[in-house]
Order: sequence, then structure tokens, then C-alpha cells
Amino acid sequence: MTAPERQAGRAEWQYPNRATPPGSSLYYAVRFAPARLRDALAALAGWRHEVRAILDEVSDPGVARLKLDWWRDEIRRTIDGAPRHPLSHALASAPKAADLDTGLPAAPFLAITDVVEQELQRQRPGDAVALRAAASQDLGALFELMARAHGERDDAAIPHARRIGA
Repeated sequence: MTAPERQAGRAEWQYPNRATPPGSSLYYAVRFAPARLRDALAALAGWRHEVRAILDEVSDPGVARLKLDWWRDEIRRTIDGAPRHPLSHALASAPKAADLDTGLPAAPFLAITDVVEQELQRQRPGDAVALRAAASQDLGALFELMARAHGERDDAAIPHARRIGA
């Protein structure tokens, strides 16, 4: 992918994007974040949006699992500094926007893909505890990533961010 193609693809995921459309709660949540973080936060929301869209856009469970595996691999490539997808290029800049010494961890991204895979398999949470755990893996993981993008470095604060998201 050439530099102009990367830039054009990255622009698609800047704030606001299809995951943070004007008028949505995520639009306002990102709107009130520091300006330097808005694109990074919108890209994080965009990533979750793209992964969850597999549930609505892919009717073949085998193809859906392949897409989820591709996104899992893409997150690993992005963390290793070799993103391929335009959204991943936008995610790669998130740590720089947040002045983080290290990148965002893979685990919250992978947790979101795991929840989507469970939904593909029609595995529903059996009780309130399981429902809270699934919510923590999904929106809770997104809130963890957003807290980290804001520069949260205190590992004791991360569970609180997850609970707020869940």
C-alpha cells in the first residue's frame, strides 16, 4: 500500500466515522475528548464496529470465522508494526496521539473478537454473571482501550474502565 493510499484509508477512520456518526453517544463521547485523541478514539470505536459488523454482514459462519481470524492476525500485525488495513494504520497512530511509550495491548482487541465468535456460535450468556462477563469482554474491552489511549497507565484503574463500559 502506497503512502497516499494509506493516508486516504486512514482519513476514512478519522473522527467522525461510521462508528461515531454525528448524534450518536460515541460521537459525543469522542467529541468531548481532547482534540489530539479524537481520531485515535474514533479508530478504536471503528475497529469494534468493523468486527461486530461481521455478525450482520456475513451469513456463512465459516466465512465469518475466517474474517474474525483475519482481524485477529491484523491486530497482531499492527502491534508488531506491520498493519495492512487502512483502519489498522489509523490504530497504529493511537499510541503516538496518546504519548504512550508502548502500543495498545492485543488482549482487549482479541476479547472483542472472542465475544463476536461466541455470538456466531449462538452461545448466549446463561445468567447475569455470564452476561456481565460478556459485556466486559466487548464494550468493557473498548473502554479499556479508550482509557489506555487517554494515557491511563495505572493497571489498577483498567478494571474500573472495563466495568464502566460493561
